[in-house]
Amino acid sequence: MRYFTHKRPNTIKKRVWSLTLPLIMDLSVGLSVPIVDFIFLSKLSPLTAVAVGAVAPVLIFCDVVCAGICTAIRSLASQALGRADAPLAREVINAGLVLTVWVGLFYLLVFYFFSANITSYLGLTGEAVTIATQYLSVVGGAFGLCGVRFLLHNVNTVYEQVRFNIYSALIVLTFNTIGNAAVAYNLWGLGRWGGLGIALTSVLSVSVSVIVCLFLQKRTLSFIPSLRVARDTLASIYKLIARVAVPASIDPLSIQVFIIFGNILIASIGEAELSLRILAVYLYLPCLFPAIAFSISSQILFSEYVGRRKYWAAKQVVGYTLLYSMAISGSLTVFMLLMSALVAGFFVEDTPLLTAVYWVFIPLAIIEFMKSIHLVVGMNLKASGDGAWSTKCSLFFTWCITAPTAVLVVKEYGFISLLWVFVVEEVLKVLYNLFRWGQGKWKTNLIAAIS
Repeated sequence: MRYFTHKRPNTIKKRVWSLTLPLIMDLSVGLSVPIVDFIFLSKLSPLTAVAVGAVAPVLIFCDVVCAGICTAIRSLASQALGRADAPLAREVINAGLVLTVWVGLFYLLVFYFFSANITSYLGLTGEAVTIATQYLSVVGGAFGLCGVRFLLHNVNTVYEQVRFNIYSALIVLTFNTIGNAAVAYNLWGLGRWGGLGIALTSVLSVSVSVIVCLFLQKRTLSFIPSLRVARDTLASIYKLIARVAVPASIDPLSIQVFIIFGNILIASIGEAELSLRILAVYLYLPCLFPAIAFSISSQILFSEYVGRRKYWAAKQVVGYTLLYSMAISGSLTVFMLLMSALVAGFFVEDTPLLTAVYWVFIPLAIIEFMKSIHLVVGMNLKASGDGAWSTKCSLFFTWCITAPTAVLVVKEYGFISLLWVFVVEEVLKVLYNLFRWGQGKWKTNLIAAIS
């Protein structure tokens, strides 16, 4: 393949793995935090778990916006470092911090004044509304702090200090576990705080994590992100951040809304079908860890080589990470597919549906495999500033083709046919991203305009 023709591929391979392996560990530890929260929320009461779970889509929206900003900061700071312009990289990081703080203040005002209004639209009643409102006002109001933590993690990753992220994630996990256990088991009289106590524990654990990250960065990198930014470059940096962050935010938000839309369609067929769909989401979730990790590591190295104008190396980075992502995520997906019949038997009692379980999980497995390609190629297109057309086509495939087709198919042909419609959507997205990549429009040094 043309991606692997340069005489020094081993250097790129080593850099890819040195970044990706710690990222996989970081993601694995990070995923355990909401699982721990859910376990202790259920221990308090099923009503508390349901109420907090109902506000999860709102918090996911907040997370996607912060993640879009971090995607832009990763890309632009890496390009600046690739050009050996460390001061500009710090300016980009500082501008990202300023933007994150402003977004965090917006969240604080919105959730402080309107949490009750938001929860009233979530279909909750009685005590559940009170629990959800309290949780959302605390965690949502403090989500800017989570955004700062995400930004610091990305700074660590850009400077190839991913081990700091693992320390940070372990701190959050440890504090959450201890604090949640104290609330759930009424240690030191903390049980009276209920779901609000779980929320305050989350904020405390993130706060400690941020302090530790800042300390490690100051000690190792000799600088920490600051709110001081040179005004003459601020407007230019924000234009570049918007060019990367807007497509990087819109696409995931569209996917989240479409998942809800798809679940509504499946629920109209039957409860057992919806249970299988939700089970598949959790079953295949670990299969995406390698793809997410490889997409982040490839984005950083890709942007660095683009900053150096070494486009051959940038192509090799994406080629290797795509190959590794497909191989590892694909192998995990096959393993989960083989385990699906065994696992499904614990959650679904519909015997006819269980006999066809592989026909349900095969299209879902293909979707997850397609995502391993879509993540790597799509994220690097967005990182290069060439994400606008990719996002537009993704929205077109989802809402102009797949959504109306799904409505017609679910009425006429049923559950399994609907899943194959979702497969076609993912395939179309992947094919367009590969086509766009082949056009070479990603060979754009964004940071050169202000360097």
